[in-house]
Order: sequence, then C-alpha cells, then structure tokens
Amino acid sequence: MDANKILNGKFTFKKSPNGSIDKTKVICVFCRRELSYHRSTSSLKYHLMAKHTADANSPPPLGKARRQWTTWDRSPCSFFLERNESLGR
Repeated sequence: MDANKILNGKFTFKKSPNGSIDKTKVICVFCRRELSYHRSTSSLKYHLMAKHTADANSPPPLGKARRQWTTWDRSPCSFFLERNESLGR
C-alpha cells in the first residue's frame, strides 16, 4: 500500500511545491477538495458519505478527478438559468 494514500486511496496527502508531503492536509481524489487530517479518518469518512455517497464504496478514479456538482454547490440563479435553457426559454 502506498504510504501517501488514506482510506484505500480515496485521499492522498497534500504535496508542497518543493515536493515535501504535508501530513496534516489530504486531498479527496473524487472532488480534489483539501481537508485537514489529524490521525483520524472520521471526518474523511463523513466527507465521502456526505459528498460522494455513490462513490464511497467504489474504488477511487484512475485518471484526474472531475468535480461532482450538486444543487448545493450552485447558486440559486445558476440553477434556474440552466433549467430555463433546458426548457428552451
């Protein structure tokens, strides 16, 4: 197992520009969000279940992660604009 990965590869430790690894920050491989890590995976598991319910039990993606948008991530205006565009308005 790779020492730079946590929770079966669903998170990786953050790398600094100089190449060193910051063991207090991790990056989610699904959405590329940076989270704090303090020797407990509880908050990381919570993130997986809250943001990536369908992906939480599947293996991490092989290529670059794509951002998974939900209606919570968008502003109310963009939601209605997209809806009107799809209706042909």
